[in-house]
Amino acid sequence: MKADQQMPPKDRRRNKQRPTVRGDRAETKVHARTRAVRNLALSCVSGVVVLLSFPPLDWWPLSYVALVPLLACACRPGSWKGAALCGAAAALFAYLPAFAWLSSVTVGGWIALSLYVGAYLVVTAAMVWAFHRRHPLLWPVLTACGWVGLEFVRAEVATGFPWLFYGHTQYRLTALIQLSAITGAYGVSFLLVLLNAALTQAVLGVGEGARRRVLTLVPLGSALVLVALCAVTGARAAARLQIRQGPVVGVVQQNIPRFVSQYVTPPDIARIYGLTESEIRALSSEEIQELNARLSAYADKVFGRVRQEIDKAARLSHQLEGRGVELLIWPETTVGEPLNPESTPYLQPRAQAVQQHAFETLRQLGRSLNAYLCIGAPYLLVEQMGDKQMGAYGPEAEHNANSAFFFSPDGRPLGRYDKIHLVPFGEYVPLRKWLPFLQALTPFSRENTPGREPVVFRLPAMGELVRFGVVICYEDVIPSLVRQFRRRGAQVIVNITEEGWYHVLGEQGQHAAMAVFRAVETRACLVRAANTGISCFIDPKGRIYQAVGQKVGGRLRRSNVEGVAAAPVLLCDAVTPYVMLGDWFAGTCLVAALLVLAGGRALRLGAPRA
Repeated sequence: MKADQQMPPKDRRRNKQRPTVRGDRAETKVHARTRAVRNLALSCVSGVVVLLSFPPLDWWPLSYVALVPLLACACRPGSWKGAALCGAAAALFAYLPAFAWLSSVTVGGWIALSLYVGAYLVVTAAMVWAFHRRHPLLWPVLTACGWVGLEFVRAEVATGFPWLFYGHTQYRLTALIQLSAITGAYGVSFLLVLLNAALTQAVLGVGEGARRRVLTLVPLGSALVLVALCAVTGARAAARLQIRQGPVVGVVQQNIPRFVSQYVTPPDIARIYGLTESEIRALSSEEIQELNARLSAYADKVFGRVRQEIDKAARLSHQLEGRGVELLIWPETTVGEPLNPESTPYLQPRAQAVQQHAFETLRQLGRSLNAYLCIGAPYLLVEQMGDKQMGAYGPEAEHNANSAFFFSPDGRPLGRYDKIHLVPFGEYVPLRKWLPFLQALTPFSRENTPGREPVVFRLPAMGELVRFGVVICYEDVIPSLVRQFRRRGAQVIVNITEEGWYHVLGEQGQHAAMAVFRAVETRACLVRAANTGISCFIDPKGRIYQAVGQKVGGRLRRSNVEGVAAAPVLLCDAVTPYVMLGDWFAGTCLVAALLVLAGGRALRLGAPRA
């Protein structure tokens, strides 16, 4: 007899079941791996579609469905860790290429920034899993609240980085983005995420019972109605705005590329400056003469470049003669030497010569155009200098502020604004004293001095004083800062920026898209003067109505071209709820999401154990 026939019937049945159980377990593991791989692949697809929604491609209609694969995959895993992994996959394909423009300056900074922004998407995916598990009908609304809440955190934590919010994809839809006057850009993000989540819920409900399908379609219908209602209401609000023409403003776009090598001392020059006194004494007179000649040649090259850039900006500015310009704007750091006269004794002779050339050029330009001037240049804090002189080979940034100078047509200084919100790893290294290894993320070792408060300038024009504030570089993407200028009476927001550093596409279009929201949020005309673009005029409704551009290959190009533009600024006296109340909406969304998450945690902790 066979061995199994000799077993008792009970043991024989158990023996026959064992291979089946093992097979089921193996098959389950295979299915789990297949499902995990499929979820990761779909999440990557979602990341790519999100990327396509933003500039430079600007395929904004994709933003209405871009999150569906990711949200569906985040709802499926058996744990929050699987959902978080889906978020990481989407973030890799969305944000790493979205911030590729930063690689022109620092590869380490590009990767670090992409990982930082991507981390928020990882948290979002884990949060979606929790919402879907605990609140299967309400999770779309909770997901939209959580998404907006995390955008708000990203805008406020540390120095804040509110770049590429999901709502920014809609900057071309003037009617829809009018919601920003109440909620900021966060409201538009809320609508888009709510629509994506509701659509995901409808997709997940396919194949279920009729009653269940009806329940999943209700949020989708509600989301569609809400988006349409906001668009219609926004169009009517924009049509009712009372806007009048103000003075004509001119902007210059020089299109001068920047390279790190231009602003980092070459190793051979640094070695010469690093020679000790004993090493210098050991050199022969011929060797000393040779080293001095090399230093002199390098200094001539550096200061010659600064002078050429001033001359180019002046040459372009003269194209605005006869166009009634009352305020001329040059981009950030167009003048590479300090423009405060008291800094002259602290400058080396070559720097003094460039500074005096800049003063004379600006006086001539002001008289020629009969216009006031707003010029981007450093400000030297002489009270911090002591007996020191600035470097012989270029402007030291240790005691510099990045500033905007306001001059009268005859060249008299009328005011100055020092940039408040400095760029981490570009204008300073965070926590340098405690974490010195962070210096490796940037080639720059400078430490700019931040400004203390917003400054509003007064432009006498057309029989009235037109008040304008200047935000420098990416300060115009900081909603709270722009709101401060508006609350102090600024009718026009001027953004001067230097974007010649970025030789990979993306930054210029992304930056301009976010500026559109600042105009709507504050109902202030926003004028941008950018070195390589995009230099433009944005009205209080968020429409770009004038810009520097050239036809290249039969197509109009607004970035990486030189030129000028002039237009009257459009003034609006309306004060928006967003200016008065700030980020109330985003804060409410954050609190709501946290309370729901904390409530679920408390219920689990308080539940009796079986």
